[in-house]
Amino acid sequence: MKHGIKKVTSEKTDDKSRPKSMAEYEPSVYKMAKRFTVNSNTSQIKKKQKSHPSNPIVISIDDDEEMPPQSPVIELDSDDEEIPPQSLVIELDSDDDEPAILPRQIMPLYQKSQEELQSEIKGIQIKEIKKGKFKLSSKVYQARVEEDKDDLINALKNVEGLDKNLAKQLLSKAEISSFTIDEYFRVLESENKGIKMIPSGFAKSKIFLNPTENLRLKEELKKADRILWPICTGDLGTTGNHWFLLILEKSKNDTYSIYCLDGFNSESRKDYLAQGEKLLQALFPTKELDTLVKSTAKIDIPTQNNGVDCGAVISFWGMKCAKNAQIPLHNKKGSCDYSEFRYDMAETLIAKQNARKVFKP
Repeated sequence: MKHGIKKVTSEKTDDKSRPKSMAEYEPSVYKMAKRFTVNSNTSQIKKKQKSHPSNPIVISIDDDEEMPPQSPVIELDSDDEEIPPQSLVIELDSDDDEPAILPRQIMPLYQKSQEELQSEIKGIQIKEIKKGKFKLSSKVYQARVEEDKDDLINALKNVEGLDKNLAKQLLSKAEISSFTIDEYFRVLESENKGIKMIPSGFAKSKIFLNPTENLRLKEELKKADRILWPICTGDLGTTGNHWFLLILEKSKNDTYSIYCLDGFNSESRKDYLAQGEKLLQALFPTKELDTLVKSTAKIDIPTQNNGVDCGAVISFWGMKCAKNAQIPLHNKKGSCDYSEFRYDMAETLIAKQNARKVFKP
């Protein structure tokens, strides 16, 4: 080590198609760990990732498979005398005495490997605590709940589009704002291949389903393997509303299965299935609807146990879908406490905001 600066060194992987993972770091704004992927060969920065399956998705709640081994990480070597002149590095602000150094190759935000995605899914499980009663168990919640909530709120209010009031809503027994929901689904979209989200506000738009409007977004939607559309019954920023999640899954023959879920297993899901059909007609105006729709289904899930967690419910199941998990077509009946997932949402949003600050061009 020289001049109090750490050096990042790396080793070649046995699997040339998959880069190593960065060592964990703690941003000064909030003590949390987040993995980033880097390839020491600058000509091979882009990483291959398996695409989503083309067959209809089916999610199960209980998943007792063993967690896949974590990818090896790049080691911080503090014994060398100096940093090689060819190393391209950037400094990160840190509370530590010595600044951390990261290669510039990691500046583009990456799409996670299947091992990382499955590891995150395993950290959040719905468990039956007694007959008909379920609880979402979150490792993030268990790690963060004892920390100073004000620090977490202060970190959240720096997230793009959020303020202190929205941060408090997310971490309390209150409705989650549409701004927070949309930002969370944007993170799911950015981190998972084949996923495209539609902002919730488009559900209230009178022109979005016009085939001649929002053409760029519609082209992106047609390329996606799965479309996630969080839909709120009310207007943006209002309270006393309910959240639904509309999911469109593309098959190999370019037909779609349409699914809808919400925290109360409402009959209104059929209305949003119809919304999905209208979306397909807007995406493919020259095709007949019966040639586009393979199937439609209302998805039953363990219902929320209060009147404010509907946003957390659709965010949890949206996460499961985005990370290539299975979606619940035939599920166990009962109610579930989903409140712990709010902390997972908070940590995800903060990690993305920190990445934007650190890895901006």
